[in-house]
Amino acid sequence: MLVRCPSCSYGFDIIEVTLGVKATVVCPACARVVVIRSGATHTDDATLPFDPGTLATVEEATDLAGGRSTLALPAGKRVSLAIVAGPRKGEVVPFEKPRVLIGRAGGGGGAELELDDADVSRKHATVECHGPRIVLRDLASTNGTFVGEERIDSRELRDGDEFRVGASRFLLVVSAD
Repeated sequence: MLVRCPSCSYGFDIIEVTLGVKATVVCPACARVVVIRSGATHTDDATLPFDPGTLATVEEATDLAGGRSTLALPAGKRVSLAIVAGPRKGEVVPFEKPRVLIGRAGGGGGAELELDDADVSRKHATVECHGPRIVLRDLASTNGTFVGEERIDSRELRDGDEFRVGASRFLLVVSAD
């Protein structure tokens, strides 16, 4: 059965949930716990709706180790993305929240960082701060997210690392607050 995470919209397969049973799975893209409540019959490729309280809802945020959410801006640091190539070249985007969604401009995906690029998915990638640890995650985008020439699913970034989404290249900048 195909499930779409209500938090990040990443689609992933799970084993069929028995009618009337509650199951939990960790989203491979955003590491949130997704609760599946089987209240109706689904075909193997059915996508569960986002409607909270029916079939798929986000339970308390957790990290991959199963602990509490670690999303937080690093203490005493300022995190920004400098756009070094692409339509928005020269801009610097400071983080106001510990998670920044990168997506296509006008795509209706609610991205904090919108790119006017047909090669960018509506919800393409996120950059997440887990205190001092910063992680880039591809959200099952059509054209991929790249660090160097390597297409990645998830990669920890450090100050000065570059990555590419569509025609845009980004530089992670972590500086003293």
